[in-house]
Amino acid sequence: MTGSGTFRSNSGNPQNVTGGGTWETFAEDGVTVTGRGTYAVSSFVSFNLAAAPNPPASLIDNICSDCVLHSGLAVLGIAYSDGSQGVLFISCNAPGEGTPASVFEGITVSKDYIDYWDRHNPVPGVDGNRTAIHILQ
Repeated sequence: MTGSGTFRSNSGNPQNVTGGGTWETFAEDGVTVTGRGTYAVSSFVSFNLAAAPNPPASLIDNICSDCVLHSGLAVLGIAYSDGSQGVLFISCNAPGEGTPASVFEGITVSKDYIDYWDRHNPVPGVDGNRTAIHILQ
């Protein structure tokens, strides 16, 4: 899965969500494509901040200059282009010190009755596919 979007986390108020991206599934061999398409975020479920990280001075954030990178867990309802539905969990363990080790880096997502996951413990100093949660100031 790839994608991006925004949500407004107002306690007790309806949540505005935008976003989506692309998805692709593979057979057990990891090579044979079994499906692909797009998805759109359809609903906000929840968002919880983790302890604030202390990002390293060397971190260059090219996504948002008016934001603060933060660790947390976002849960969103999604609709796939093939008509199926799912739930997307986005977990961000931001680089730096201060985020509990129990916060995983990556995503888990359901597609109807199947659950997919790409979650791992972040490796300090190693770039790669990361999630990012930015808080507008």
